[in-house]
Amino acid sequence: AVEHGSLNIVKLLLARPECDVDIVDNNGQTAISIATNKNRKNILVELYAKINELKRPYS
Repeated sequence: AVEHGSLNIVKLLLARPECDVDIVDNNGQTAISIATNKNRKNILVELYAKINELKRPYS
């Protein structure tokens, strides 16, 4: 989804509880590295928002 710039699909995937933003593809790249290389700024915003959400302490 990141590779093809599919923001809506990225959002759907990020909403799933089992989503792992640190997983790598067959080339060893994460979604963040792919989005950076493809200059997909809108997707980077979503990826970093998910990372920040995961780092928040539980209340």
